[in-house]
Amino acid sequence: MGWGPRACRTAAGLLLLVLAAGGCQEHERSASSASGPLVAYTIAKSTPWFQPGDATFVVTKGRTPVKTMTKHVEASRFGGFGRPAFTADGKYAFAQYADEQVGRYPYDGGDIRTELAWVDVANGQTHEAAIPAQSRTSDQPPGRPGQPYALHDSTVVWQAPTPPNAPDGQVLLMQLDLSEPNAVPSILRTVQLPPRTPEQRAVPYRDMDFTGNVVGAGHGQVVIAKKYDSDPQTQSDRLFLVDADAAVRDLGVLPTSEWVSATFSPDGSRLAYETGKYAKAGTCGAHQVSVFDSATGRPAADFPPAPFDATPRPYFYGNSDAAVWWTSDGKLRAAAGVDKCPGNSSEITPDDGVWELHGLQWTQVDPAGTYRDYPLPSGDVVVMAKTAGSTDTGLFVRSSGQLVHVADVKAADVAVAPAP
Repeated sequence: MGWGPRACRTAAGLLLLVLAAGGCQEHERSASSASGPLVAYTIAKSTPWFQPGDATFVVTKGRTPVKTMTKHVEASRFGGFGRPAFTADGKYAFAQYADEQVGRYPYDGGDIRTELAWVDVANGQTHEAAIPAQSRTSDQPPGRPGQPYALHDSTVVWQAPTPPNAPDGQVLLMQLDLSEPNAVPSILRTVQLPPRTPEQRAVPYRDMDFTGNVVGAGHGQVVIAKKYDSDPQTQSDRLFLVDADAAVRDLGVLPTSEWVSATFSPDGSRLAYETGKYAKAGTCGAHQVSVFDSATGRPAADFPPAPFDATPRPYFYGNSDAAVWWTSDGKLRAAAGVDKCPGNSSEITPDDGVWELHGLQWTQVDPAGTYRDYPLPSGDVVVMAKTAGSTDTGLFVRSSGQLVHVADVKAADVAVAPAP
């Protein structure tokens, strides 16, 4: 399943031929006129905050762009597209766009604007809908909507900013059906989690205070992580599963300091909860994962006791987001790092490729230099890997033994459409 220098040279040669023939121009087509897997990716604004620049959201089929959306970000504003995703039915690719005025401190601005942007992959048509956000005022902090997730069919769900004076533990879930003409966000439901004690409320929330508690969704269920303990280094420590009938189940105490995300297996039967803990030495962290039966909320019997290390070598600086994923046939994969964390925080940590969980053991399936791979029923494989001759991360499609470069983009900023 691995690939080496010869495949990389082949990819580079193919890329040069494509650029020479196409004049470096992207030609957008409908998905029906192209071949290959559907992929979406976002590219952040490359200019500093005090200069204007463009953020980009791209949907491709194979290496053929279906649609490219570009948002211009003005100077003195933080802005860009978030992590992309596809709806559960694969008909739409979506991403949240947000920008805000630079405030007194980084990421504490006013005048916040947020939208959900999506592309109809059948015809390349683009759509946008405003998402309410809470701009900072003299008497209230800013409130940013949480990341959107595919809930079911063409419906997307996200967490709205907590309303002022809301009861502690209240989570407001919003939804948007992307297939509806003139789609407008509406309230899915209000979830009431156990309230915290006054002592727990006095502990800083860290990042989750700004990004919300919803960390995943799928098959009609929503996953919520929340902080209750008094350790200021902990980002969250309890996990809840909200069923399609609005029932809330407490999945237990799972402290984590980093990397809070949840992903459902393709058939919805399993829930992988990715967390992280600080290394004993150095600046890296260890990936861990807990797998649950989504029907019962109990730990999955056919997986190691949770939480277990996500790979045999968990330390991987710069690979902290979405490093655990499911393949289309329900296998759990993870990107691996090295045994030890370097003492020098500026040193880039080597990686050890992609590993797949077989029973209770991890087995290496792709070599070092590979950060993600998504084998598809068609036989194609979407690969995120180090670009030959550089330190950049490239998006590739491996088809019939050929590795073709699509774009240079961060590994966590790529989404692959679900298998039909």
